This record gives sequence, structure tokens and C-alpha cells, in this order.
Amino acid sequence: MPLYWFGRRFREGLLDEIAALDAQRAPAPASLPELERRVDALWFEYRTKLAHRRAPSLAAELDRRLDVALYTQQPERMDLGEPTLERHLRNIASLDKVNDTLRSYALFSRLVRRFVDERLPARGESTTLRILDLASGHGGFPLFLDRHARRHGWNWQITGSDYDRNYVAKAQERARIAGQNVAFVELDALQMAGLASGDYDLIVCTQSIHHFRPGQLARMMRESSRVARHGWVLVDSIRGFFFAAAVAGFIGALTRNPDTIHDGWISLRKMFFPEELRFLARMAGLDAPDTTMHPPLFVRCAWSANDAR
Repeated sequence: MPLYWFGRRFREGLLDEIAALDAQRAPAPASLPELERRVDALWFEYRTKLAHRRAPSLAAELDRRLDVALYTQQPERMDLGEPTLERHLRNIASLDKVNDTLRSYALFSRLVRRFVDERLPARGESTTLRILDLASGHGGFPLFLDRHARRHGWNWQITGSDYDRNYVAKAQERARIAGQNVAFVELDALQMAGLASGDYDLIVCTQSIHHFRPGQLARMMRESSRVARHGWVLVDSIRGFFFAAAVAGFIGALTRNPDTIHDGWISLRKMFFPEELRFLARMAGLDAPDTTMHPPLFVRCAWSANDAR
């Protein structure tokens, strides 16, 4: 059993305590910038309590101490724009190699399909399902999801997006070379002002939510709940000291790319636990999403507008 399980009740208690105190202090923030600021302040309060309050059991206390030592909000090199374009492209190729080896995209596709089956059972396959993928980067997952859907005869229309125009251009080039009808657009996931409510049926974001600060992620959750007619699905790993060390070692052995190794280690220290994702959704004014764990240590966080009605 991963050490994470021993500390989750302790973290849930802290998050519930902070949410209850916040509800007494001020009304729910109405604007997206206000929401972002409020959640970042609450997250700082949460991390401070976590650093100074002992857990009730030995295993939970060990988990707490390791997490306090491990956690970071340090940006990755790719987020800072440090590597040259050539190094960016090598990093992209390394990331593709990691995902191909781990068959991550196949798992993510199954998790998206599971949400559709569970939350949209009345939707006929003849009806086109409009899916928007956020923070798509170079387009690896949207292109895979499109191939996966066509192979299974699913009537899905995939659109990828990213705020970085260089990534969008690279993804468009990959789609053109592959002959796939997947559109890629420049879009800020934190403020999708150019999109109307219900413009898409489903919003997806995979392997990217750790790039957002907690306040930004809560903001993205709220905006996604407005734009997506039926809901959203987020998928990422969870952080953990031993898991992070093992995966960083695997990435190093597989890719031998210093940028990928560095960013992989930072990423695995920034990721969210399921209870933290539920807290952020709650702060965004959404009913508790469904969070499920999947081997080796992936979490799917899904919110359904149909359940909220």
C-alpha cells in the first residue's frame, strides 16, 4: 500500500477545517481573479498547517514529513522558456517516448471513455461529442485520442489547445503530417472568454494540471464547468517521495535527457492528491468531483454537470 494512503485522512481533516473557516470569513469569490487569489491564500494556510501539525499515527506522520520535504511550486524549465527551441523539441520527443513506454495515453483514453459511459449514458453514438483538450502542449494526447476514437468507431470531434503559440503550431504540423482532422487553437485555460457556455460537450486535461498553481487550477475548474456542457475530466499522477524517485530514475534511464529528467522530478513534486483536487473544486463552487485512483499512481478527477443539476 502506498504511503499516501496513511496520510490522506489527516490531509482531508486539514482541508475541511480550512474550508469551514473560509466559509465563515467571507462570501464565495465571484470573479476569476478573486477566486485565484483566495485559493492561493488558502493553499498557503493549508501547507503551513501541514508543516507544523503532527499527524495522529506513525505512518501518517512519516507521510506528512516526507511530503513537507518533497513538495514544491518551483516552475519547470519548459514553463520558464529556458531551453532553446531545439532542446524543447528533444524534450517533446523524450516525453513521447515515456508515454509510449508506459502506455499512458491508452489509459487516459479509457478514463475519458469511462466518464462518457457513466455520465452520458443517454447520448447516442450518432451524436458528435465535442471534446476540448486543455494545455495540450505539442498535441500528443489529442492526436492519440482521435486515433483511438476513430479505431473504435466513436463519433468524437477533438480540439486541442494551448496558450503557447509555438506549441500550437507544432501540434498543427503534427496533425497535418498525420492526416488527422484535429484542430489546435491558442487558448488560455484560465480565462476562456472567447468561448460561450456549452461550446463543448466535454473538457479534458491530462498530465498538465501540476503546471498550474492551486488558485489557477480552481479557476480552470470553474471556467471549464461553464464552457463544457456535460463536465470535465482531469488526469495526472500524484506526488510521493518514493514514487517520484522511482519515476525520475526510470525517465533518466529511458531518455537520458537532462531537461526531461529535471522537469520530470519537479513535476512529480508538484502534483496533487485526490483530496486536494476535491478541495479545489469545492473552493471553485462545484459539487465534489469523482476522484479515482488508477495504477501505478494516476488520479482521475471528474466533474459532471449532469450530476450537479
